[in-house]
Amino acid sequence: RVYENQENMTMQTILRDALDKLGLARPQGVRAFSVLSDISDTVIHEDIEPYFMRRATPTATYHDLRRPVGDGLSPGQWGYDPAGDVTKLSEPLTLDGILERKRSSMDPTDPRAKKVELGYSDLHNLPMLLIVTEKARMGD
Repeated sequence: RVYENQENMTMQTILRDALDKLGLARPQGVRAFSVLSDISDTVIHEDIEPYFMRRATPTATYHDLRRPVGDGLSPGQWGYDPAGDVTKLSEPLTLDGILERKRSSMDPTDPRAKKVELGYSDLHNLPMLLIVTEKARMGD
């Protein structure tokens, strides 16, 4: 937690550059972890590195939020379903997919539908450093 927005943005820039210099980022945008600066007007899906937002396609390099879990009886890839319950997921889980699911659940005529955003809870299983200024988003 930092106290000034400019300090926050500077830390994000320095840490993202350090990932490149330490070899923790590849040319395709793949990174070992995300560095996100969250100030009061941050929109996560616009400000997070593109690699972590990519849609899962056979030709794209994307970050799957599912995690392998095995109980001996039903090993597989697990994550959160639309209701927020942990379940076995057959398809990759990406931030873009979560955002699309949120948007599709809203009535398109509802003015709030355009403002649908990712929240901190959507970042579960995403390796990241989150830098916040003061209290950042109230309620998250």
